[in-house]
Amino acid sequence: MEMTNHDPTPRRGLTRLDTLPLDVLEVILAFLSRDELATVLRVSARFLETAYPILYRHLVLGVHLPTFQAGVRGLNPLEHIHSLHVDQHDPSECTAALFSSDSSSPAGTPISDGTASSGIPLLSLPATAHPNIRQTCPLTHLRPSTLVIRAAPLLYVRVTYSFHSLCVPRAIIAFTPDSAVVGSNFKYEVAPDGPNGFLRRIPNAEEVVWVFAAKRWRPSPRPRNTAANDPHLAHLQSGKGGEGGAEGDEKEKEERAYLARTWVGRLFSAQVLEAVKRRCPALGRLTIVNLEALDPVAVVQNGPGDVGRVVRDWIGRVVRRMDGWSLDGPGCTVGGEDGEVVVRCLTLGEFEDEEQVRGSADGGVRREEVETWFEGE
Repeated sequence: MEMTNHDPTPRRGLTRLDTLPLDVLEVILAFLSRDELATVLRVSARFLETAYPILYRHLVLGVHLPTFQAGVRGLNPLEHIHSLHVDQHDPSECTAALFSSDSSSPAGTPISDGTASSGIPLLSLPATAHPNIRQTCPLTHLRPSTLVIRAAPLLYVRVTYSFHSLCVPRAIIAFTPDSAVVGSNFKYEVAPDGPNGFLRRIPNAEEVVWVFAAKRWRPSPRPRNTAANDPHLAHLQSGKGGEGGAEGDEKEKEERAYLARTWVGRLFSAQVLEAVKRRCPALGRLTIVNLEALDPVAVVQNGPGDVGRVVRDWIGRVVRRMDGWSLDGPGCTVGGEDGEVVVRCLTLGEFEDEEQVRGSADGGVRREEVETWFEGE
């Protein structure tokens, strides 16, 4: 295909790009880089109409943010954004980007006007969106369908309160091991900046996803066992009250007894799950991703073993003994019967496949976004 300015008639067998149907032209332009798209949209009104939405579809921004206000020919980038990935930034940056400076508008008028078209499918922010400032990031005025919180601390790590009382239907929390501290008392289930601390700030979420974002998720210091006399864990260690002969298997009982004394067993316990439900009363589904990456030392006593299987078995036992909770696999709908919370355990590959099916226009996470959660390994 060829497009030329000095020969309006294409040579035989060639087609001008600007004569192609818009859907075909969009597919072609999607292969261009952002710099190339910025050049192409200046060619003609037809190219502007096609290239502009592609240019703003997936934005990855650093410390400096552009102004999300109507630009060329009144086109508004917010109407075309599928995913917005932002690094730690000064709050003045997002305030200037989102609030109108038009003299005809009142000072401090948000660009997001409350209409359905104002929301964006996905917003990805670091746990410390604003350095040393405890306030809600103004970018949340974009009302994302999916909020991703990257580099989230799992246990006793201080984090700025950048996500207070947000109204988002779906929250994905990517826990990184370098921001986790595991001590011997394991009181993280009530720590304000643990997983339930984040959930306290997003009480309206209908779906919460926990992602262990590492190839080998090993917090520091290494996990230590506690006394094996916790009454809340006794039924899980003993293997009583279950179904099938496998419950009495000595190897499985040893696995459960060991896991009950590590931070993994304490995290996936009835107390923590019940606290999750209290923090998010609208919760219908809790998805746990990449259990296979958990530190084997915190799961299996005598070596790596089948980490994913052991933890899945543990979570299944916990959930089956809880009222109002159920266990399901990939592809289940949000919420179980009679308001049950559905717990799912997915591999990283299963999660990525589901997100691809969901699509970025509906808040699905692209593989490029997932890769950023594993940066620095």
